Amino acid sequence: MKKHRTLFIFTALLSLALLVPACKDDDETPADPCATVTCENGGTCADGTCFCPDGFSGPNCEVEDPCHEANTNNEWGYDDFGGPACWNDVCCGTGCTGDHQSPINIVGAVPNSNLPELLLFGSETTTKIVHKGHTIEFEQLPGTYLEYGETENGLPAQFTLGQFHFHAKSEHQVDGTHAPLEAHMVCRNVWKNEYIVLGVMIEEGASNPFLAQFVDHLPTAAGQEFEEEELTYTPSIYYLPTKAISPTPAR
Repeated sequence: MKKHRTLFIFTALLSLALLVPACKDDDETPADPCATVTCENGGTCADGTCFCPDGFSGPNCEVEDPCHEANTNNEWGYDDFGGPACWNDVCCGTGCTGDHQSPINIVGAVPNSNLPELLLFGSETTTKIVHKGHTIEFEQLPGTYLEYGETENGLPAQFTLGQFHFHAKSEHQVDGTHAPLEAHMVCRNVWKNEYIVLGVMIEEGASNPFLAQFVDHLPTAAGQEFEEEELTYTPSIYYLPTKAISPTPAR
């Protein structure tokens, strides 16, 4: 009987030991799961995982999204960051793809005598130059316009020159070759929301008298402006009317 009682007491004590959690040193702290994790580009670690700021991804936030700034600020460029691969999203997903989206490679362009003549008429404007971040823009006072084609009523279709700006290197290519500089003259239909943009490829050579007068006044940082009422010019005298060409765009 004594043997059975002893066995019962031992079994009860063993069961109690299994139910009581092991005591641990109060000074012992658990290992920090973030101790060996390095989060880059402003990322923060929690429970061993990096949480990345907008525009970055990857286990350590090491991968930068080249389209983030373009998509956020509706800005664009020509290099990897904000380049053509991002432009469809910059356009709010409107499907600006294929040969309907700049930049294009104009291949095999030939004069087309069946197209209307481009005529540019100008009036004097003061100088206002704005650094837009990705280009230098010359804003225009009303008065300079071009005519191209006719309206539904048979009148000359007129487009007001609002501004012209520059791209270096050229936005477009001709037979696969960029020009060092391309000027764009942006003209809006006076009756409806339609635009004509004249692209002029500029090659390196002798100093251009028209552009030379502005060189010392060009803003050097985004948001800067130069405005001078005494420095005036007439855009039309630097443009010779010509026949348009019929391009074959290629990606």
